[in-house]
Amino acid sequence: MLMRPLMNYQILVKCFIVVSTLFAFIGCNDVIQQEKFLPESTGSVNQVIVVTTDTIWKGGVGDSIRKYFAAPLEASTIAEPEFTLTYLPQPIWKGAITKSRNVLYVLTDTLEAAHIKKNLYARPQNIAVVKSKDLENLKNNLFKVAATAKYIFRETELELAQARFLKSLSSKALFDERLGFSLRLPSIYQLGVDQDGFLWYDRPVEGGTINLMAYSLEKGYFADRDSFLDQILGLRDSIGKKYVPGPDVPGAVTYMISERTFAPYVRPTEVGGFKAVEVKGIWEVQNYPMAGPYLMYLVNDTINKRTVVLEGFTFAPSKPKRDFMFELEAIMKSIEITE
Repeated sequence: MLMRPLMNYQILVKCFIVVSTLFAFIGCNDVIQQEKFLPESTGSVNQVIVVTTDTIWKGGVGDSIRKYFAAPLEASTIAEPEFTLTYLPQPIWKGAITKSRNVLYVLTDTLEAAHIKKNLYARPQNIAVVKSKDLENLKNNLFKVAATAKYIFRETELELAQARFLKSLSSKALFDERLGFSLRLPSIYQLGVDQDGFLWYDRPVEGGTINLMAYSLEKGYFADRDSFLDQILGLRDSIGKKYVPGPDVPGAVTYMISERTFAPYVRPTEVGGFKAVEVKGIWEVQNYPMAGPYLMYLVNDTINKRTVVLEGFTFAPSKPKRDFMFELEAIMKSIEITE
C-alpha cells in the first residue's frame, strides 16, 4: 500500500521538474527575443543627450558636466568640444528620444548611483546614471563615472563608424598589397600617391579635404628614447617634403611640416591589438599660411618586426574638423596586420 503514494510522489516531482524547465526556457527565450528586437539607437556622431533639470543644468553640476564631456579638443585649430551636449529636461525623457545612443542621466534622488546601463531601450545604447540626495554629492558621483562614460561613449561611436565603413568599402585600396595590412577604407577615398611604399588617400569635404597616409619603418627607427619627440617631428617634416607639397608660390618651396610652437600630445595606446604611440598635433605649410590638425599612430608590428605609421590630417579652413578627424581615427584603428 506504501508503493502507490511513493510512485505518485515521484511522478509529481518529475512533472514539476519538466514544467519548471519549460517555464525557464520560455522565460529565457522571452529575454532573448526582447534583446533581439531592440530598435536601433539614434543620435549624431559624438552626441550626448543630457537628461536633467533646468536647475542642475544651469548650476555647478551642469558646469561639471560641460567640463568633463565638452572639454576643448586637443590639437585643434578652432575651439571644438569633445562631445556635443544636448540638454533634455527630464519630463521630456520618453518616447522616441529614449532610443538615443549616448545618454547622461543626472538627477537628485534618495538613491545613490554612479553607473552605466547598456541597451535599455535601443541597441547600441549607453546610459550613464548619476543620482544623489544633494547637489554636492551629485557632483562627486558625476566625477566617479565621467572617465568611464566618456571612454564607453567614444568606443561605441568608433565601432559604429567602422561598421558603417563595411557598407561601402573601397575595392581599390592598396594597403594589403603594398604594406601587408588592411584598413576599412570607404570607397569615397581616392588614391593620390603610391610611391616607394608610401600611400596617400584623400576625399573631398566642404571647403577642403581629409587625408590618410600610410607607410612603414624599419625596427629600431625610434631607438633613441631621449630624442623621441624630435624624431617624430623630423619624420613628419621629411615625409611632407618628399610627398606632400603645398601650393605653388613663386620663388618659394612649400610643403607640409610640423607646427612647433606647441608640442604635440604624445601618449601610449593600442591599435589593432598592437602596442602603439598616438601623436596629436598641428601641421602647417613651409612658406605658406596653411594649417590644420593631424593624428598619427606609430604601431609596433611585432609580427613583421617594423613600425607601421598611419597618419590622418584635415585641410578645411574655418570649418569644424572634429568629426573629420574622428572618421580618420576610426579608419586607422580598423587596421589588421598580416604576415
